[in-house]
Amino acid sequence: MKNSLKMTLIALAISLISCGGDSDGDIEHHVNTTHNNLLAPTTSAATDVHADLFTANWSTVSGATEYDVDVSIDASFSSSFTHKHDIGGNSTLIDGLKGNTMYHYRVKAFQNGNNGSAYSGGTSVLTLSNAPVTVDATDITSNSFNANWEAVPGITTYLLFVSRENFPNNVPNNLPEYNGKEVTGNSVLVEGLESGKFYYYVLKAKNASGLSEESSSKHLQTNY
Repeated sequence: MKNSLKMTLIALAISLISCGGDSDGDIEHHVNTTHNNLLAPTTSAATDVHADLFTANWSTVSGATEYDVDVSIDASFSSSFTHKHDIGGNSTLIDGLKGNTMYHYRVKAFQNGNNGSAYSGGTSVLTLSNAPVTVDATDITSNSFNANWEAVPGITTYLLFVSRENFPNNVPNNLPEYNGKEVTGNSVLVEGLESGKFYYYVLKAKNASGLSEESSSKHLQTNY
């Protein structure tokens, strides 16, 4: 009887030790898995948007050491326009883009090149338009002329600036009624001018993201 009781106690002790070892292993494995499972970043609005570039931004992720940025012209990211790897920090410059084009970007976090998170949701950004190309004025009279430019594909609205000087930084030198007048098409009549005077004009293209760079200027002299 004593031997039987002794053997039972030994078996019970072995069983408890074995169970305790498995439990510790499970806990350790769970902790490691949780530690390595990085959260996805959260993208935010692009900044410094131009016709050919913008800065992509996102939130930092605890435990992440670098990020991959995927850029596409397709909101579903079925194909990539460009893919940037091993980016430190929480922003990066995306360049080599086309004007007046919608781009989408998403970000994935990594820890020393491993344990990649899921991708963030996508953020969209419309690049600014390229600057219009001005064309020589036509139908010049003593008090008017037609300002002309090449239409920019996809753009319907332009801002026209007319000045007596070749566009100084001092904006009041511009003609008030043509100091950023919204126009459409690729030609507009400028009138109410003085005879025998020199005038200059430039344009900017407008889209939902803002205004393009300024076109080169064209100059003319009204008739006497």
